[in-house]
Amino acid sequence: MARGIHPAVLTEAGLLPALRALAARSAHPVEILDGPPLPPLPDRVAATAYFVAAEAVTNAAKHAHADHVHIHAHVTTDRLHLTVTDDASVAPT
Repeated sequence: MARGIHPAVLTEAGLLPALRALAARSAHPVEILDGPPLPPLPDRVAATAYFVAAEAVTNAAKHAHADHVHIHAHVTTDRLHLTVTDDASVAPT
């Protein structure tokens, strides 16, 4: 499914530069929170994280009507942690 839409920057420069490119072309403000540099990640892990973040950014704008989105990626031991948050408040049910 991702064939043909895989961003070249992800392969060439890694996850953080790809996330920065995603933020730069977003219609809504997206901030990549700084942290320690990420180690090289397996291609499948980086691609999965990228597409999860891209979908979360889209959903935050489309469904939560968020004005700002924050993305933070960091590695602890052998795990990648990806957090996407927005400023939209939860609507009462």
